[in-house]
Amino acid sequence: VLACHRRADALGGDLGGDRLARVDLAPLDPDDVAALLARGTPGDLGGGERAALADRLWRDSGGNALLLTELLRSLRDGGEGPGGGRLDELVAARLATLSPLAQRVLAAAAVAGEVFDPDLVVRTGVAGEAEVRAALATATGVGLLAPAIQPPGALAFQHGLVHASLLDRVDPADRSRLHHEVGTALERAAEPVAEGRLAFHYGAAGDWRPALRYGLAAARAAYEDGAYGQAVAIATRSLAALAAAGDPDPAGRLDLQVALGAAQRALGDVMGHTTLRGAFDAARRLGDGARMADAALGFFHGGAAGEEALLHEPPLPLFEEAIAALDPGDRRRRARLLGHLATARAWRQDPARSRVLADEALRLARDLGEAATLVPVVTTVRPACTRSPSATSGPRSSCRRPPTCSR
Repeated sequence: VLACHRRADALGGDLGGDRLARVDLAPLDPDDVAALLARGTPGDLGGGERAALADRLWRDSGGNALLLTELLRSLRDGGEGPGGGRLDELVAARLATLSPLAQRVLAAAAVAGEVFDPDLVVRTGVAGEAEVRAALATATGVGLLAPAIQPPGALAFQHGLVHASLLDRVDPADRSRLHHEVGTALERAAEPVAEGRLAFHYGAAGDWRPALRYGLAAARAAYEDGAYGQAVAIATRSLAALAAAGDPDPAGRLDLQVALGAAQRALGDVMGHTTLRGAFDAARRLGDGARMADAALGFFHGGAAGEEALLHEPPLPLFEEAIAALDPGDRRRRARLLGHLATARAWRQDPARSRVLADEALRLARDLGEAATLVPVVTTVRPACTRSPSATSGPRSSCRRPPTCSR
């Protein structure tokens, strides 16, 4: 007789005595999933596509044979996700073993994330500390949760699909309220919290002000770190939160659009041009010279790299228009815009004009004495100073003098 059961389920203690042998079955590994996938999916998948699909199925199922079976059945039926009602029935059966209070605690945990800190769930106020910890222990006992590998002390849902199914079961109004409570609890935490995480929770809660504040800071930080894909994801989510609130802050929306467009351009996404041009036009309608400049500067994320694009694309008139609209006292933006224009003129074989623009850009940057402005300006004007001998021939050209900045 062969009997299969979960570890959490009791099976007759001493039943069978020494004639009973227990064999622990480990979850399926990626190779097991790939082998099953090879038998049960359409043959028109390439090797790379099949390997990527196998990896996704393994991560989504956690190696659980039942969940994997439901995923494979869904694929054979022409779907893309889990086996819909079958998975929901599985989750519902597990939830039915929990008290209503434990189910509310689990809903708060699902909103907190697939991997979460139990203390965070306590701080949401969904229940008292003892009740929350008891409910999480019960959910662990029935196989819905497990200790996370990292960070220490965290819990994780056994499978990504279970987490998604649980989250879908939370009433939308309750889910928004819980996102707000999670965001507030994270904001008050003693330890630092990623701004992108705060933006996500506040955005999902419909709290557009903190969603904008944290989302813009996180998108800009990701861009500066070279994490352009992350910058795109954060800016897109934050823009959606603003749109859902009825576009209450046009200036904030423009800042997010500039961050999004610059990151798209850095990734080589053709949509970056459309995003930045839309932001520039919107800033023009608002009479906002600073944001017109930011949108124009977003076309070039790598200093002098890509300046030759000015030969073939519309940004050159945008730079000139932005300079004309910019407040004369905004020397930081003016210096950077002039640097780009100097190199653009060099590429267009206009060395005299290029030299004048480069001199003015370097003068403004030197006067500011800030490395954050001087370094990108020097990088940008270098082609203007080197493409033609005439660019450095004049005795008063700034290109002949090494740049300096205050420490």
